[in-house]
Amino acid sequence: SVCSLPHLEERGAVMPLTIPGLPREDVRIVGGGFQLSDAERALGPPPKLGGDTRAVLSELGYSQAESEALIISGAAREGS
Repeated sequence: SVCSLPHLEERGAVMPLTIPGLPREDVRIVGGGFQLSDAERALGPPPKLGGDTRAVLSELGYSQAESEALIISGAAREGS
């Protein structure tokens, strides 16, 4: 696999990640190919499908009522 390439390991590009709900929860991923000098890596599992729908809609400027209407109509999906 790509994650086993020695030069990626040496550059610190391969990162372990735990994603609950996967058949194999502990996985290794390859980062974006660049690092910001003093930036910390904030790495965690992705949200479940629809898990952050309301937050994203809010960031886009939708009100709570508008977000609710989008979810009820099926235009947006909320996680279960």
